[in-house]
Amino acid sequence: MFVYDLGMQTIDLRIDAAWIVPVEPAGTLTGHALIVDAGKIVAVLSASDADARFAPRERVQLPEHVLIPGLVNAHTHSAMTLMRGRQRDGNHANDDAPRRGPLRLPGLPW
Repeated sequence: MFVYDLGMQTIDLRIDAAWIVPVEPAGTLTGHALIVDAGKIVAVLSASDADARFAPRERVQLPEHVLIPGLVNAHTHSAMTLMRGRQRDGNHANDDAPRRGPLRLPGLPW
């Protein structure tokens, strides 16, 4: 039986954070690393396993940070889109634009 040592896999980025909180499965990991290659998360594993398996081109250490891999921040201010160009205090970037008067939306107190 032959066993071939393929060596360590070269990857783009390894991130070591104090805490890694994956979206799935729920829980908090300490002593772990996030592995990124070709712009994609390829592994979340213990730091010792990462040491043995991956050779990163870049390594980022975040000893006081929480890392939430895979979190997509869908927080938007879509309601504020209705207000675009309607600011009345004179501090708007488009102060040269013609005034269209105050925005009045039915059912809102202002």
